[in-house]
Amino acid sequence: MISLRLLLIGGFVVLFQTTVMKLFEFYQIGPDLCLIFIVWAALKHGPIAGLYSGFLIGGLFDVYSYVDFLGVGMLVKSVLGYSIGLADDHVIQLEWTTKVMILFIAFFVHDIVYNFMIGLSSDAFSQSLLSSTLPAALYTVFIASIVFNLSNKKSYE
Repeated sequence: MISLRLLLIGGFVVLFQTTVMKLFEFYQIGPDLCLIFIVWAALKHGPIAGLYSGFLIGGLFDVYSYVDFLGVGMLVKSVLGYSIGLADDHVIQLEWTTKVMILFIAFFVHDIVYNFMIGLSSDAFSQSLLSSTLPAALYTVFIASIVFNLSNKKSYE
C-alpha cells in the first residue's frame, strides 16, 4: 500500500514540477520538488523507498528531458535516495531542520555528480554551480523547510 501511495505521489510531484512550477521560477531558477520528494520518501520510509522513488523520478525526467546521457539522472537520484534512506526516521527521529540540512547537502551532491557524469567542463561547471545550483538549492531549501516542518508536526500529533 505504501509503494502505491509513493508511486502516485511521485507521479503527481513530477507532473506538478513540469507544469505548475514553471510559474514560480525566477530567472529560470526554481525549486526542485522531485528532490524534496526523494529525500522525504527516503527519510520517512527507508532506503528501499528512497531507491525506488529516485529510480522512478530519475527515469521520468531522463525520458521527459532530451539528454544525450539517458539514465544518468536515474542513477544519481536512485543512489542518492538509497544513501539518504540509511538515515531512516524509524531509527532516529530527525528534526525538520536536520532534514533541511540533509536536503541542502543532497542538492549539491546531486548536481556535482550529475555534472561530472555528463562530462561538463570545469569552467562551465563552476559557472553553473554559482549561477544556477546555489540559487536553486536555496529556493528548494526554503520550500522544503515548510514541507518538512508541516510533516514533522503531523507525525507528532
